[in-house]
Amino acid sequence: MEHPVTSDTVVLRRVTDADALGAAEVWLRSYKAALPTVQCAHDGDEVRTWFSDVLVPKYET
Repeated sequence: MEHPVTSDTVVLRRVTDADALGAAEVWLRSYKAALPTVQCAHDGDEVRTWFSDVLVPKYET
């Protein structure tokens, strides 16, 4: 039995290259919200580059 897809439906899929920067932004905001007093070892540009060049193309995300 198939269930219809509605606006309340959550669909999980693997991230694509086009999603890398958005995923990095979510990570950066989450880190800041969860650990507001802890300074990240890498700046935002380094994190975005790592997501785009390493995490997304080389690992299942």
